[in-house]
Amino acid sequence: MPAGWPPRGAGPAFAIGTSKPKGAESGREIRVADTAIIGGQQGAVSVVLSSQGDENSMSFSVSFDTSKLTYVKTDRGVDLPGDAAIIKNETQAASGRVGMLVGLAADTAFPAGNRELVKLTFTAAATASPVATPVDMGVTPTPQSVSDMLGNDLTAAFTGGTVTINPPSGVGAWPLY
Repeated sequence: MPAGWPPRGAGPAFAIGTSKPKGAESGREIRVADTAIIGGQQGAVSVVLSSQGDENSMSFSVSFDTSKLTYVKTDRGVDLPGDAAIIKNETQAASGRVGMLVGLAADTAFPAGNRELVKLTFTAAATASPVATPVDMGVTPTPQSVSDMLGNDLTAAFTGGTVTINPPSGVGAWPLY
């Protein structure tokens, strides 16, 4: 096997021999928050870090069903400092995959607790009844990793979420006379 193989982040999503997401034992998690969007409209989906207080940078990818969600843009989350770097890989957005690298200054770590990293804006497909669609964490186009201030790898779970697409108010309702 070549040196550096397998590539970092290319391992299984679950720890071997368990039903827990890989990295769940650390308490550190990067997850897509469940949310609802009205069909035919734009809405934001948050990516949240459950920080242990030593994380400096992280990379991840999200994947989604392009027949239900159309990627629009990524904005910084409310807990991301203004001087933090966000590098977006949007080259596969039309195929339902977007990658992110989020990094703080070299001598800085996220405070412990839940921290909103980024907000992904999608346009939801029109629907006449509620539809749930996953927004998953993946390794393409950007591998999953979390590092401390010294660049050491940290164990973390990467967990997807669900977007519920709801019809606009009044769709399918009887007219009120």
